[in-house]
Amino acid sequence: MKKYLTVLLLIVSIVTLIAFTSCTDFFDLSGDCDETKMPVITKEFSISLEVKYKDGLPFEDEIEFKIYKKRCQGTYYGTYIANIEPNNHGIFTPEPQMYSLENKKDVISFIFTIQYTPIWPNVEQKEEVIDVLDYDQVKNLSNDDDEVIKMYKLTLPINSDGT
Repeated sequence: MKKYLTVLLLIVSIVTLIAFTSCTDFFDLSGDCDETKMPVITKEFSISLEVKYKDGLPFEDEIEFKIYKKRCQGTYYGTYIANIEPNNHGIFTPEPQMYSLENKKDVISFIFTIQYTPIWPNVEQKEEVIDVLDYDQVKNLSNDDDEVIKMYKLTLPINSDGT
C-alpha cells in the first residue's frame, strides 16, 4: 500500500510540474510586455480644462482632477488626485505631473470631474472629461521641452443661473 501511495504521489507531482511549466506563459504578465518594450520617454504633463456654462460664463466651483499611469502589466502607478480651482476665465490647470513610459502598452490616463446642480431637477449632476494617451500619442504630442501640453474645453448644459 505504501508503494502505491508513493507511486501515486510521484505521478501527481510530475503531472503538477508539467502543468505548471506549460502554463507559465498564462501567468507571466511581463511576457507580452517584453515584446512591446520601447525606449524610455519621460514627459511632463500639463493638462488644462476650460469649463463654461451654456451662456458663456466661466464655471467657478472647484473640480477634481486625477491622473495616473497604467503600465503594460496592468498595474497603476503615480496616481495624483487634486481638487483645483479655476482662474478668472474658468480654466482649471492642475500642477504638472511627470511620468515615464517604456512600453507601447503603457498609457497615461486622466479625468476631470465637474459637479453642478441645476435648478430643475435640483439634483447634483456630474460631467467628466476623460482621456487616455498611449506611448505613441505622448511621443507625438511632446514639445521640445519634453512637455505634453493639452487644453480641453467643456460647456455645461445649463446656464450660470442654473436654468
